[in-house]
Amino acid sequence: MKSEDEEQKVKFYTALHNVHFLPRTFSDTNGAYPQFDAINKINRISDGSVYYCDFSQWDTYRAVHPLFSILSPNRNGEMAHSLVLKGQQGGWLPIFPAWNNYTAAMIGDHCIAMLGDAIVKDTPGFDYEEAYALMRKNAFEVNTDTIGYRNGKGRRALASYLKYNYIPLEDSVWDAFHRREQVSRTLEYAYDDYVLSQVAAKLGKTDDYKLLTQRAQNYRNVIDPETGYARGLLTITPGMCRTTLTD
Repeated sequence: MKSEDEEQKVKFYTALHNVHFLPRTFSDTNGAYPQFDAINKINRISDGSVYYCDFSQWDTYRAVHPLFSILSPNRNGEMAHSLVLKGQQGGWLPIFPAWNNYTAAMIGDHCIAMLGDAIVKDTPGFDYEEAYALMRKNAFEVNTDTIGYRNGKGRRALASYLKYNYIPLEDSVWDAFHRREQVSRTLEYAYDDYVLSQVAAKLGKTDDYKLLTQRAQNYRNVIDPETGYARGLLTITPGMCRTTLTD
């Protein structure tokens, strides 16, 4: 019969083993890999690094990638570099890249969170300015290409988020795998905006830092002052929607 200490060790090392299942290596030994968001196109990484696929960012940005930043920062940097390559090849930083393509799954924009954490921690292996350009595009530009948007390019309901500083209940976010969930999207985007504000500060982008710091407070707009809980809002809800924020 195993002792309690032995059982704890088994659980710990099993969990440590399991966290390495995703993202998965997708490049061959010669650096070749199928291009992101393309059919029958082969790219090649020439610097000897590895190309990774299948980032379940909604689940992994919280703990898995921060763990990698401690245990294997170079590998985490290669994963960040893979995300930058995906964004460059497809035109938008993906929200939840799976099967080496865009998807409209997940309600946040947490490739920003992963890249932001790596940049703030000086993780090697990828270009910070190129990463920031893609991150900023997701946060500021509404994708007007209907087909591309439906396929997962660009933040869901970003037009509403930018207009109202929250996503109202009227915007049901039909062009997504996870529909509705407007309150959760608002909270997630506010967090991602905070992460991006810290990257902007690190890279000396003062105007972006100020604007994103303000936008990071958007979570307040879905907090009901009477209950203290997050609640959905209509655009006509009186007394709760603050479209301008103060310190």
